[in-house]
Order: sequence, then structure tokens, then C-alpha cells
Amino acid sequence: MTCVSPLDALVQASRCLAHPELVAAIDSALRRGVVRRDEVACIRPALDRALIDADPSAESGLESLTRLAIRDLGLHVEPQASIVGVGSVDLLVEGCVIVELDGATHRTSQQQRRDHDRDAVAMASGYTPLRFDYVQVIGRRELVARAVVNAVRTHRSVKSPGRVVRVAQMRLDATTRT
Repeated sequence: MTCVSPLDALVQASRCLAHPELVAAIDSALRRGVVRRDEVACIRPALDRALIDADPSAESGLESLTRLAIRDLGLHVEPQASIVGVGSVDLLVEGCVIVELDGATHRTSQQQRRDHDRDAVAMASGYTPLRFDYVQVIGRRELVARAVVNAVRTHRSVKSPGRVVRVAQMRLDATTRT
């Protein structure tokens, strides 16, 4: 079996992968430290655009693919954003929608419980959390993007929630003080 260097693998991948998948591969190689940004920049012009879009903070290919899909719609995406009380989140979109991408480690009931707790803290802090899995990101990326866009729209329209929510909030505040 012949092995190639990570850099050679990226060159070969650039010949057959679509742009988002190539960015995901570069993100992973940069994060793992098996290539440097300047090495990738020197090898092949076809990698130039992918390198511009690469972000070594991406912890998975799912993050890379989702980040690009959302960013290409014109929304601001902050990868690995840190939120007080919640911790690091995969993507923060427009400062209000948290996008978490769940891989195989999120299948245990213990991990799911932690995820639900984090989501509740995020909601209590004024964020809208969304969770997607591998099948959704790979097979239904347009649905994922549409859900994020609508979550941002909904979040922004609820900034002036009206009398019912104000009364509910006052009651909630009153019960937590006692």
C-alpha cells in the first residue's frame, strides 16, 4: 500500500471534491496540524479559494460544511463561539442562533442529557439553539440552512414579544425572587 503525505492527499482531493467538502478536508488538516496554511497556499491554485474559506477552529467536517452553507447565504457565522454559561458552541449565527452539530459522540443518553441542559441554558440566556446530525447535514443541507434562516428571522421578530410575554416574564421573575 502506498501512502501519500497529507499535502499530497489535499492536492488529489482538490481534483474530485466539491468546494465545501474540500474546505472541510483543509479545515481538518489545519486543525490537526498535519499541514500549515502557507504549505497549502503554495501547492495548487485550485486550492486558493478553499484555503481562503478554511478555518482550523472547525472541530468536524460537519461544522465546515454547515458554516459554509450558512455563510454563503450572507449570514454572519462565528465558529467555536464561547457563550457564558453554555461554553463553546459549534456555530453562532448572527449573534443569536446557536447551531450544534451532533456526531457519533452524541448518541449516549448521558451526552444527550448534557446537550439538553446546555440548550436550556442557552434559551434562558436569550439564544435560539438548533441541533443537526450527520444525516441532516450531509443529505439535507438545504433543510438545515432553511431552518437556520427561519430561526434567525423568528429570533429577530420576537425581540418585541408583546404584553403576554412581558407579563409571563414578570411572573417568572417574581417566583424566582421568593
